[in-house]
Amino acid sequence: MRQLFLIIFLCCCITTYSQNRICGSVLDESGNPVEGAIVKISQGNSLVHYSVVDEKGSFSFSLKDDIQELLISVECLGYTTQTESVEQNKSVYDFILREKSIQLKAGVVRAPSITQRGDTLSYAISSFASSADYSLKDAMKKMPGIEVESSGRIKYLGKDISKFYIDGLDMFGGKYNIATDNIPSSLVASVNVMNNHQSVLMDKDQFSDDVAIDIRLKEKTKPRPVWAYEAFAGYGNSMLYHVTGSSMLFNSEMQSMVNLKSGKISHFASAENSSLTDRGMAEAYAINLIRDINVSTPPIDIDRFSSPSDHLASVNIIKRISNTSTLKANIGDSYASSRSSYSTSRSYYNDDGSILIERDYSYTSKRHNPYLDIEYNENKADKYITNKFYGEFVAISADFPTSERGIISGQNSRGQDIAFKNEFLAQWKRGRLRWKFGQNTSFRRVPGIELTIVDQDVTQRANSTVLAIDNTVSVSYEKGQHRFYIPVFVNGKYETIKTLRDRLDNNERGYRISSSFYPQYEFSHNSRNFFLRVGIPIKTETLHYGNRSVSYLSVNPDFYISYNVNIKSTLRADVFFNRNIGNILDLLEGPVLLDNTTTRVSPGILSDNKILMANLHYNYRFPVEKIFFNADLIFRNNWRNLMTDQNVTNNMLTVNSILSPYQVKDIATSFTMTKVVDAIDTKFSLGVSYVTGRNKVSQNGRSFSVATESFVISPTVVAKPTKYIELDYSGNLSKAYSRNGGYARDLRADRHKINLLILPAEKLFFNIGCDIFSEQLTEDTNKVISLFDAGFSYDYGAIRFGLDVRNILNMKSYKYVIFDSVNTFSYDYALRGREIVLSIKYLR
Repeated sequence: MRQLFLIIFLCCCITTYSQNRICGSVLDESGNPVEGAIVKISQGNSLVHYSVVDEKGSFSFSLKDDIQELLISVECLGYTTQTESVEQNKSVYDFILREKSIQLKAGVVRAPSITQRGDTLSYAISSFASSADYSLKDAMKKMPGIEVESSGRIKYLGKDISKFYIDGLDMFGGKYNIATDNIPSSLVASVNVMNNHQSVLMDKDQFSDDVAIDIRLKEKTKPRPVWAYEAFAGYGNSMLYHVTGSSMLFNSEMQSMVNLKSGKISHFASAENSSLTDRGMAEAYAINLIRDINVSTPPIDIDRFSSPSDHLASVNIIKRISNTSTLKANIGDSYASSRSSYSTSRSYYNDDGSILIERDYSYTSKRHNPYLDIEYNENKADKYITNKFYGEFVAISADFPTSERGIISGQNSRGQDIAFKNEFLAQWKRGRLRWKFGQNTSFRRVPGIELTIVDQDVTQRANSTVLAIDNTVSVSYEKGQHRFYIPVFVNGKYETIKTLRDRLDNNERGYRISSSFYPQYEFSHNSRNFFLRVGIPIKTETLHYGNRSVSYLSVNPDFYISYNVNIKSTLRADVFFNRNIGNILDLLEGPVLLDNTTTRVSPGILSDNKILMANLHYNYRFPVEKIFFNADLIFRNNWRNLMTDQNVTNNMLTVNSILSPYQVKDIATSFTMTKVVDAIDTKFSLGVSYVTGRNKVSQNGRSFSVATESFVISPTVVAKPTKYIELDYSGNLSKAYSRNGGYARDLRADRHKINLLILPAEKLFFNIGCDIFSEQLTEDTNKVISLFDAGFSYDYGAIRFGLDVRNILNMKSYKYVIFDSVNTFSYDYALRGREIVLSIKYLR
């Protein structure tokens, strides 16, 4: 603990230092800029700084005064390298490069795969995508520093991207997985990662640690529409099919994409309909209360165990109204259905011996989700105006029969959810003052959700309404490197929730009003290598529900620092304190049925949570050598007034909260290192994470202090040692520990995913895949399962033919175990059997 705060203190005490700014130009003998030339500052054999020449032929960076005996050199393919000494009183270095003839020996000279221009890193997609990588997502997974999660979420050096552009236009907003899933990689020229990104033009001179991605398409793609079609047909446990039709148009004035999909092979509807950035919609209290009763999510690909029936239609369009304004619309409708079955064995800790509950489940869910997003954006150097409207309707249903000791209990749930949100923001600049006004209105109505236990003839119903209005007014004053920011927030929320079951009901309604004064100071060094932000938000809030009223005042300071150690590495520290009072669900004292054996009871007391969090982040990027590294150290201390309390019997679980203040502490550390070795065309990546924490729970009248630890190693290798073979490997090796008193448990799981691509001819390739799982089920028992897939594809002009066989060995089940505080849960999922699928893909 002391060491952690010492590290943060040292980071906070970093001060600016005197620097020399080096700048200049690089031209050829005709006076034309040599764009892409690399300028290096070295000391002996050590590289100190580097920069890439921009389109104007310019470069610049800063150096510490105390570095001596430096050399500056410029190199570029096709030109003679030039080198000279860095002089103490000289800051401008102009180079004239002379062309150099190159003798080629049966080889091919390729452009650099990664180039850097200022804060933008450009990945040439041709250097990473193979002929088998059909979608943009497939190619991006191979790029060093970029991580594409299974959900489609994209991270760069461990940080979520804030924007996803296509040739400078943000057509999809948070639903950018529509683009990465459906745009063929063959249409893309480069993927540009923009560090320190500011989407608001008038704030371009302000510090930002946001990361955005801009996809640059090939010129031949832009003048005409692009059509993509896919058709799959096959057989497994039942008939399988999948059809896709996409129309795309990308030009400087308008972009559009229309998608139609239907199939029973893979899940896609919910994923492509989900926003990967937080929209801040109002809460759906009734659905959160009686939520989807299938709570298990196994750590394998969902298409291994769940059989889908998905349908999707979406229209996405963005139009430039003028040079500074755009209008965007996203309209879609999706239907997702899935079927799965599994069995569980839940061991609940008890003083008299563990309570074992074993059940078999068969689960079918359906979700219908039409939506509409409209956004207007005006982005000028002295003014920014945007208005965003979101609206969606969701209808959900689930059938969930359960079998225990041969007795079948039928249960199902049905519900609807309607949500709207409008966000308005206006910013303008006058001299040294910047003004901002924002107004968000969010409405959410759950007209009804119900859970029916068929054999007991019992129905639990609930409905809820939330109306939230948030207003922001702020002004900032700038003087030199200093900025003073004074915002005021006034927020109001009206909430209702009602539950009904056999005269056991809850009916709560009320409002909460809050106001916040958030004075903030920012300092940014002229070189933009150092940034400091200190804020002291002062918040007052009043909650009134029925005859209950609560008012409180909280001060939530935060501190942020960013320091560019050099051109290759950045250090950031973020420390904040926050306090939150609970919500209307805390006041539901009447019992609420969650499934046929689980009941929720609330104490009628609002939760009061305070959290202190410190995050230390470091990243290192050296694109010239294709080395990327990022590390995080996170400390959290959470003070809570309500403790979860479970009462478990052989046939019923009651979940309650009791008034018992306690702390939850945890420390998490992680790092990811990636290196590309050009000599063997291989990307190596290693991720390591360690989390340790302490929590407190109550079960069957006894409280437990639980200490947990987890250690995960995640290696990744993407190799193409020859033009005929490509290997893609990813692994996850984990070890979890749980201790409470003198009782200790540990659990190990190793998971490996291997894919081998063989390219015997230019347009023919074979694919062999294997997923290997080694799961520790008990102290002395391990279960190993291997799932094999194979297939081949052949390109005939613009058509790709394919044949795939999945789960070749026809494996039937997958078992795994997890810890849940003092309890242990075992799962056994039925897998989809062997499947044979034929496919045709056409791109025009």
